[in-house]
Amino acid sequence: MLAKKLLSLCIMAVASLLGLFGVSAFLGSFFTLFDGDNHVARYERFIGPGIVACVGLLMIYAAWKLLRKGINLSQQSKGDSVSQSRLLYVSGGLATIFISTLIILALSNVPLELLFRPLLAIIGNLLSTFDTIPSLLTWGFFIALGLHVVAWGVAMRIGLRRSRWLCFLMCVPFLYPFCLIDMGLKRHKLVMLPFCIHLLAILAWYGGGFLAKSTEVTSLEARIEALGEQGESLNIATLYPSEPTNPENNIWDHPYLVMLARAGQSDTEGEGQRARELMDAQYEALELPKCPGASFEYEYPEGQGVPIYRSLERLHSLALCLDFEASPAADSADPPASIETLLEQLAPLFDPKGQDLEQLREALDRPEDVYPFDWKEGPGMLLPHLSKLKMFSIYACLSATHHAYRGNGDASYQDSRLVLRLAETGHWDGMITRLVQAAQVSYLMVGIQAAQDRHSWSEAQWKAMNASLETFNMVQHAPEILRKERALLFPWLKAGINGDPLETLSMLYFQQSGAGTLDGSGLSPLPPVYRWLAGTHLQAWYTRQLSLMLEAFSQRIAQWDDLVQQADQHPWSRFLPAAFDESQEQDGLLARMWLSSMGSGFRRLFRAQVIMEICSVSMHLERYYLHHQAYPTKLEDLVPAWIPEIPLDPMTQAPFKYKRLEGDGFEIYSVGWNGRDDQGISSESGGYFLEGLPDDLLWRVEGASVKIPVMKETIDEPKIDIEMMQRYGLLPMGDEEDPGIPEKQAK
Repeated sequence: MLAKKLLSLCIMAVASLLGLFGVSAFLGSFFTLFDGDNHVARYERFIGPGIVACVGLLMIYAAWKLLRKGINLSQQSKGDSVSQSRLLYVSGGLATIFISTLIILALSNVPLELLFRPLLAIIGNLLSTFDTIPSLLTWGFFIALGLHVVAWGVAMRIGLRRSRWLCFLMCVPFLYPFCLIDMGLKRHKLVMLPFCIHLLAILAWYGGGFLAKSTEVTSLEARIEALGEQGESLNIATLYPSEPTNPENNIWDHPYLVMLARAGQSDTEGEGQRARELMDAQYEALELPKCPGASFEYEYPEGQGVPIYRSLERLHSLALCLDFEASPAADSADPPASIETLLEQLAPLFDPKGQDLEQLREALDRPEDVYPFDWKEGPGMLLPHLSKLKMFSIYACLSATHHAYRGNGDASYQDSRLVLRLAETGHWDGMITRLVQAAQVSYLMVGIQAAQDRHSWSEAQWKAMNASLETFNMVQHAPEILRKERALLFPWLKAGINGDPLETLSMLYFQQSGAGTLDGSGLSPLPPVYRWLAGTHLQAWYTRQLSLMLEAFSQRIAQWDDLVQQADQHPWSRFLPAAFDESQEQDGLLARMWLSSMGSGFRRLFRAQVIMEICSVSMHLERYYLHHQAYPTKLEDLVPAWIPEIPLDPMTQAPFKYKRLEGDGFEIYSVGWNGRDDQGISSESGGYFLEGLPDDLLWRVEGASVKIPVMKETIDEPKIDIEMMQRYGLLPMGDEEDPGIPEKQAK
């Protein structure tokens, strides 16, 4: 009888532990994705010792029962059967002591907190976001928990009257249900009382879930209606109504670009999938060589600022990549010894591709630009054309740079105009497309800087380029980006209210982090048993997060509307950094996941706007040079013949810092987010306002004094840009200041 009890004890303990680990790992794995590890460290140091203590006590108690039974038998008659039983019990007790010692030693060396980490992550997240939990869920949880505790105490009292052994087992939470069932099977009448209390707790649990979901859905619908009354649409299709197009006029129906339009279809086996498979082959001619595992750094005099754009370095790095591609087994490549050698080495890369560029120009000359966005897919919408447009821009910008240094001014200008046209194509007011557009405009700066080094363009060309560049205003897009992102995201998220919220959240996380797409690949839905246990509670909590997200978006939109109005009158360095703060806990999980990336994107857009304004001033300086064969000694010399007033640095609302260099060169720079003049020096952060670090944004033209770049001896790992650029399956293509060849910013 005792042996059966011990066997049952072991089976129940193992089954309970496995069940706890399974439920914990399954449910908690979703929460650890979102922020769980931040709340685990303070709990996990107690888990290992606690488990070891519980297992040790159980095993010691079992060994003591076995040894006691063996001792009692030894005091009875000495028949063979008794001797065999005594030997069995004594050896069993000693074996139990030995096994328990081994188990305790093994458990002491295993990081048991990892098994319970997901469970603690759930607890930590709930505690950290207590204000974002519907109050009805909170009350329902505590009422149900209190009733369960009361039932547990009643059951232990009943068990104590029957057997101290049974009461001891009931103290272990994992074993309590089995003990209660055992009491019920033995028809103990009083056991009906804890059963009834547990049933009442279950009713409170489910009732609270259903009531909380109903309340939150009603609140969400009221918020949606209020936004509609304010003229704020949550339907992206109404913000971008479909337009009838003439295939002869639409850019995306041109034979060269129609592949990209088809590739955006979200089908998995039809035309879209085939187009995505053929894209790389279709546009292989405009692919630039890659250097896996290598990037290049260049020497600069100590204390001298490193300019944002270094056109000749781009060509130099590209030539090295060609050598790597031709001889991948070689440890290093011989750098070109002169600018002439460098240009000659790159000629075979650019000269034969004229036909592809002409087809691209022909497509972009069409008047209509209606890309077939699949709005119903929400944030899971496929946008494969963005990576290719970015690739085209990189190639065209480097081609323009190559032509400029070879003295082909008109060809350089035409390629730069192509980059500008690419930056106007296939976009909408979403963060990802505006970031790609900012990157494409940034590539244009490389060609412009090269043209200034060689004074390649005419005054009419500089005026036309400046007029076109002034049509881009990244700052004004900020509020509309939030509106369009909200409209794109919300309908897709709302569909998860009556489904599996955890699956929706996990897919959103994977897509936001760049770990995957929103097609659900590699993710399993919540099994029916878990959906039955806590489905309505998760849906109620999820609905609350949607309401909080809408509120957070409304607050940010109002804030950014006000900031855009202030941007023309107040220094950006004083009020913008605080506006980029990440979403707070009270905004809810969904808002924290999405708005945090919005802040990072806005930093890039505002920085791009500052650089464009620096570039605009540099083009006026170039026009001055064409008339006087020298740059002005100060910016005031441009007024009023070239510009109506002195250009101001948006960061400080003071004039840009300017210095004419010896020969035919100049430097102009913004003081960056810190508002401090760091003499044109920027830190490795590249100007993203890290406190205490220099972050000036320097534009330098060296003219005839430009020399072949001098490389450092070390070769480092490439810098990878993953922030925002991996959304919708868009692969990283390098930083927006660094087209084609990734390299680290010099300190």
